[in-house]
Amino acid sequence: MGVFVSHAEEQLRGDALPYYRLGAESVAVSDTTGAGDAFNGALAAALAHAPAAPFAAHVRYANRFAALSTERAGAAAAMPLHAHVLERFGP
Repeated sequence: MGVFVSHAEEQLRGDALPYYRLGAESVAVSDTTGAGDAFNGALAAALAHAPAAPFAAHVRYANRFAALSTERAGAAAAMPLHAHVLERFGP
């Protein structure tokens, strides 16, 4: 499914465009429980870790994190580690 981002034009947060879509990552989906929570948590963590980075980089990370969370059953137990996201998708 992916994600759609829309900014006010005066608040691009380092992005080149006011709106854009990132496609879904290719994963072997087992259970989507908690994917939205995974996305939101990963987005907040990415923003806290590197607030000056373009917003698109944070959204890309959150999208990848959420995708990996669907490969295992459950919610909290299915959350990947940061190292797993980097190992699977790179920086």
